Amino acid sequence: MINTTTHIHYKDKIPLHFEIKNLKGNKNEFLSMTTFLISENIEVIINKALNVLVPFTDQIFKDEYEKKQGYFELGEITVEDTGPHSYVSNHITYTLAFSLESHSGFVLDYLSYSVVFDTQFTLTAVSRG
Repeated sequence: MINTTTHIHYKDKIPLHFEIKNLKGNKNEFLSMTTFLISENIEVIINKALNVLVPFTDQIFKDEYEKKQGYFELGEITVEDTGPHSYVSNHITYTLAFSLESHSGFVLDYLSYSVVFDTQFTLTAVSRG
């Protein structure tokens, strides 16, 4: 069982949580390799997430997102074991949690937005809650 937090550097320090139940192999090797993999691909992952989140919020807020100068801020990343019955390859997912902010200071939403990827950085889910 791994339940630990480290950080990756992207603009600021971003918390990187690990919640892995049944790890096969070396724990330290898994942590360092996953941290490296996410750090090396963080721009790609964030761009993929934003390409989904912006149209997603347009459905909710219509033109308010642009009028209020909305933007998404990455708050944390969780690496999670989804279990043996998961449809996700290797049973590991990367969940990026974003908050919706506004350059004009207007509060658009207090809820968080999550985008889930598998180990190949293929989008598997988007949620608001």
